[in-house]
Amino acid sequence: MADEVKSSGEPALLQATATAVVAAAISLLVSFGLPITDEQQNAILSFVAVIAPLVAGVLIRRGVVPKGNVVAVRDTAGQIVAGDAAVQTNGQPVTVTPSV
Repeated sequence: MADEVKSSGEPALLQATATAVVAAAISLLVSFGLPITDEQQNAILSFVAVIAPLVAGVLIRRGVVPKGNVVAVRDTAGQIVAGDAAVQTNGQPVTVTPSV
């Protein structure tokens, strides 16, 4: 089951890095004479601040593989154990009533 979950690194770190890189790039370009106003700089940074979390969300979503046929039960020690759910031949889940 572990091999079904893909890792996409650190999307939150990617978001912070993207925002910082854009801010640094704007500052660098302005220092080299790019004619950009403070309002334009703020607009670009605001745009990146909105887009970066969306991109991070897409990366996170691609890295998470939902599994619809998982069941969680308590074992005899009271611990919650998860695993593959049993499925009938008609595709319906098997209902199990625990004996206490």
